[in-house]
Amino acid sequence: MIEAILFDMDGVLVDSSRSRPVFKKLLFEKAGYSEIDDDLLEDASTPIQQIITEVLARKNITSRDAIDKIFKMVEDGDFRDDIKHLYKFPDGLIEVLEQLKKHYKLGVVTSREAMGVDEIFKIKDFRNYFEVIVKYNDSSNHKPHPEPLLIACEKLFVQPENTVYIGDMESDLMAAYNANMHFVHYSSEEFNPLKHKVQYFSQLPDAIKSI
Repeated sequence: MIEAILFDMDGVLVDSSRSRPVFKKLLFEKAGYSEIDDDLLEDASTPIQQIITEVLARKNITSRDAIDKIFKMVEDGDFRDDIKHLYKFPDGLIEVLEQLKKHYKLGVVTSREAMGVDEIFKIKDFRNYFEVIVKYNDSSNHKPHPEPLLIACEKLFVQPENTVYIGDMESDLMAAYNANMHFVHYSSEEFNPLKHKVQYFSQLPDAIKSI
C-alpha cells in the first residue's frame, strides 16, 4: 500500500528550464568567467556544485578556494531576484497537493542546495504541504544513488516499497529503482515508454492510484 509521495523539485514542482541557464550565466559572469560552454549552462540534472567544479576544470582551475568562492556566491544569492520571474509552476499545483495530502505523507527530494529550495518557496509558498525536504546538503551521495530517497523514507517512517517518487530525469528513475521505490515519470513529452507516466500535474492522483 502506498503511504508516501516524494517529489523532485526542478522539472516537477517547478519548471526552471528558463531560469537555469540565466542563473548560471549571471553567476559565472559575476565570478569573472564570461564564456561558459552551452552544455553546462543547459544541464538540467547536475547539481550546481558539480557544475562549478566542471566549469573551472575546463579552464584548468582546480583550486578548492576558487570553487568555494563561487559556491559562496550561490549561497549569498544576491542576484536571484533577477531570475524569479522566469520560474513557472504547474497548473493545479496547490489543488493536487491538497488532494494528495489527505491520503499520503508528502516530501521533496531535490538536488538543490538549501538556498535554492528557499528561493522557490519564497516565490510560491507551498512548503507546508511537505513533511520532509531532503536537499543536496543532506546526503553524502546524490541521485542516482538512493541515499537521498532513503533518508526521506526514514524521516517519514515509511518503507521504500510503500513510497512513490515523482521525477522527470533518468537519474530520478535510477534513484527510485536503486531504492526499491515506485516511480512516476512526469514529462511533457508525448512519447514516454514508462508504465507510470503523466504529462500534466493534475494526472498524478490517478497515476498513483494505479500503482
